[in-house]
Amino acid sequence: MVDCAQARRCLEAMTTKEKLQAQNLASDGCVDALKSALEETPKYTLFLPRDFEEIWAEYNISGNQRKHKLAAAVLKKIAGRI
Repeated sequence: MVDCAQARRCLEAMTTKEKLQAQNLASDGCVDALKSALEETPKYTLFLPRDFEEIWAEYNISGNQRKHKLAAAVLKKIAGRI
């Protein structure tokens, strides 16, 4: 059983006004490219991993980083069959 003191250390840090400003200043070219790709193809609601291969290669994004970049572009990776 985990006590409350231990559980509190696992919580995500609060988002402050300053944190949001810093995040907005730190532009990510890969995320911008993903968002641009979404704007160009708004009719699609499902993307396959190969749809972003050019972006991953251009920005040298490893497999471990991809889910974070997709999340930053407001996309969610779904594993398995659809």
